[in-house]
Amino acid sequence: MTTQPKLWVHGLTGRMGASIRQELGAFHFSLVGGSGLESGLSELSSGLSESDCIIDVTSPIGHDTLIEAFEGGELTKKRVLICTTGLSKQQLGHWKQTAKPRGLTVLAAPNTSLGILLMLKSALAVAGLSLANGFDIEMEETHHRGKADAPSGTAIFLARNLCKTNPKLKVTSQRKGAREKNEIGISATRGGGVFGEHRIRFLGDHEELAITHRAFSRSLFARGALLLTEWLVKQQPGFHKLEEVSLN
Repeated sequence: MTTQPKLWVHGLTGRMGASIRQELGAFHFSLVGGSGLESGLSELSSGLSESDCIIDVTSPIGHDTLIEAFEGGELTKKRVLICTTGLSKQQLGHWKQTAKPRGLTVLAAPNTSLGILLMLKSALAVAGLSLANGFDIEMEETHHRGKADAPSGTAIFLARNLCKTNPKLKVTSQRKGAREKNEIGISATRGGGVFGEHRIRFLGDHEELAITHRAFSRSLFARGALLLTEWLVKQQPGFHKLEEVSLN
C-alpha cells in the first residue's frame, strides 16, 4: 500500500457518495474516481484496476455490477468495503468464497457509524444477564420514507448478533399473534427524512432498559465508512464482519 491508498467509490454519484467526497479531506486517501448505476462494466473494471480500496454505497442491483467486475479474477489484492444493505445470501456468499483465494480484504458493514458499534457492544454486555432473569428483547427502527429494505440491515445485524448469546433465540419481523418465547421481534417504521434510529429494548415484568442510537446526519456514515476503510487496509485478506472491528 502507498502512503495514500487509491480510493474508488462505487455509488459516487449518489447522496452517500457525495458525503464521502466531502469528508475525504480528513483522511489519507487519494480519490481516483467513482461509478454509478449508469456506469458501464468496462469503465468500472478499468477504475477498479487502478484502485487499492473500493467503497460500495450503491444498491443490490448496483452491487451485482461490482460482483460482475470482480468475477473475471483479474482484480486481486483489493480492499472492498460493502456498505450496501438488503443484499442476498448469494451476493454476500460471492465475497465469502472469493475473498481469501484472490487476496481480497472484504468487510461487510450494514451500518458504518461508530455509535452502532458501541450500541452492539453495550447490548451484548446486557443480553446474557437480562435473558437469564426473564427479560424479553425487542427492537425498533425508523428510517426515511425512501429506504427500500425493511427491516433495516442494521437491525437484522444487531438482532443476529444478540442471538449468538443464546442458541434458543430467533428473530422475527412479521409477528402476527402473541409473542413467542425466546423471540427477538423487529418493527420497522418508514417516514419523513429520518436518517436512522435504532432502539433495543430489554423488557422485564417490572422494569425496562433501552439502548437507543439516532443518526443526525449522513456525514457520520461517510466518516464511518472512511474509518472502516482505514481499518480494512491493516487487515489480512479474507471476509470480515463488522463485529470484528476495533477502532481503539
